[in-house]
Amino acid sequence: MHPDFCEMVKYAKNKGLFTKLHTNTTLLTKEKSIKLLKSELDFLSFSFEGFDKDTYEKIRVGADFEETLSNIMNFLRLKKEYEYNKPYTVLQILDIPG
Repeated sequence: MHPDFCEMVKYAKNKGLFTKLHTNTTLLTKEKSIKLLKSELDFLSFSFEGFDKDTYEKIRVGADFEETLSNIMNFLRLKKEYEYNKPYTVLQILDIPG
């Protein structure tokens, strides 16, 4: 993610634009999650490649299934804890036949 992404979102929001991000969440730290929540992003889509560790790590080479899942869960916990209504958040899981 671009280092100034959240500032870009704030700028776009101030200009009246709808903002959206689609991410694989591999680098979504707690700090980045808080910044995203504060940015007033409208829509956030998490992409998760597969329903199990083997499938996920075969497709997303170099990524860790548990770490990425933890990143998603931590973001959702923070959103709930701080009572943010935005961004509207969805999880997209690719069902890859074995």
